[in-house]
Amino acid sequence: MPRHKPVSSFDLVVASGASVSNIVDLQGYQAVRIITPAALTATYLVFLQGEDSGTMVLSYDKAGALIVPPVLASRSLELGIDNFRSCRYFQIRTCSTNTGTAGNEAAARTFKLIVD
Repeated sequence: MPRHKPVSSFDLVVASGASVSNIVDLQGYQAVRIITPAALTATYLVFLQGEDSGTMVLSYDKAGALIVPPVLASRSLELGIDNFRSCRYFQIRTCSTNTGTAGNEAAARTFKLIVD
């Protein structure tokens, strides 16, 4: 799919009291990195992706393990280029455990999704 315009990042916003972000259309770009906000309630993230915005599924690596990295505030997290190749729609869920259990944020949080 051709790139529509030069974009280097998308905002992923998790509302206060929620655990899932908005869904972004990557428009032919590839997700490569997430920059976390200055404050976080969650300690882990899981990633959801889909071919359409109505059917988002959890992301697993090639070995079949849920992709659920630990996160800290004000950090840049590399996503691993092979994990999100050909991903059209992208979303995050904040988690309280490394099993992917949803963890609501105490305030609205904006994550930056860096694309290539």
